[in-house]
Amino acid sequence: MAITNYNAATYEEIINEGFTIVDFYGEKCGPCEYLSDVLDELIFEMPFLDIIKVNTTVEHDMAEKHNIRGVPMVHFYKDGKLVQDQVGSMTLPQIKEIISNIMY
Repeated sequence: MAITNYNAATYEEIINEGFTIVDFYGEKCGPCEYLSDVLDELIFEMPFLDIIKVNTTVEHDMAEKHNIRGVPMVHFYKDGKLVQDQVGSMTLPQIKEIISNIMY
């Protein structure tokens, strides 16, 4: 379990099992960079998580498919189902609270 960049061949497989966080971000986005640092810290504390990063500046089709209108946008999946989304940057405690509410 780790942070991986979007890969069309493995995306569906990863989100279909267990708990997955998908970070939709843009290049040259300050809040996106902050959130990236928070997710790095999160994976250090919770290495069992899967996190997928999707660069919406490059992956236009993926952003359109998921109706991404602003970044950062974070999707929380459990067993292939989108259970929550959050637009805007978040702190580590905020993300942990969302994870706790979904998993427990």
